[in-house]
Amino acid sequence: MKNLKSSISTTRSIPNLLELLKIKKILFIMLFLCGSIAVNSQNLSQFKYSSEQSKGRKIIPFADLQGAVKTLHDVQVTKQKAAAGYNSANLVRDKKLYLGYQEDVIRYLATAARELSAYKGDDSSKKSALEREVKKHEDDLEEIEDKLENLNRKMKDGITKWEAVADARIRVREVWQEAYDEVDDAEDDPEEHIGDEPDDEDDAHDQWEKDLANFKRYTARIKQKIKAGYRTHDEEIKVAEDAVIKLEQGLRLR
Repeated sequence: MKNLKSSISTTRSIPNLLELLKIKKILFIMLFLCGSIAVNSQNLSQFKYSSEQSKGRKIIPFADLQGAVKTLHDVQVTKQKAAAGYNSANLVRDKKLYLGYQEDVIRYLATAARELSAYKGDDSSKKSALEREVKKHEDDLEEIEDKLENLNRKMKDGITKWEAVADARIRVREVWQEAYDEVDDAEDDPEEHIGDEPDDEDDAHDQWEKDLANFKRYTARIKQKIKAGYRTHDEEIKVAEDAVIKLEQGLRLR
């Protein structure tokens, strides 16, 4: 009798269990749908937010690319600071000046050496003065050569550092280009960001049409702002590349 009651109790609990499973399934579907709507809404909201920014990485509506831009921009800033002490115009100017000094001192030294060689007198003080003159020019020449060696070394270091700046800036621009391409691709597949177009002509469809119009406006604005930033990227790349060219030319000066 006890086993029979247990069996009846178990049998009665099966429909309850099935009902519970059914409820859980419905809740899961509802949560999934709500989650999808939230993601799509957030995406559209993110595009809107990005389109309203004036500049900086926040005009990119993709978090991963925002992060990449920040990382690469930080690298660029670090490289820029490292290259700051290697002003190509100043280094080339200084080398030209010291090359001019070198030419003058070589001429002075040659004159002093000829005078010393030509002196056949017995005046030891005069001979000592001539010898001091030669020694002075020799010391000056050695100092100038050291300066030129240091300038050449600094130019070589500067080339490496400015190349690193150019490379870092090029990488930043590449990510911005990738961001532009991603926004451009998003325009071709708006449903990924605003949801599928409703089949029925009703309020939901009207709202979708409004979302689509807004989405296109946001993406167009974002693309325009990204393109406007290309000029800055290109100018900074050119500054670094020009510095490298000037320093290479400076190294060849003799």
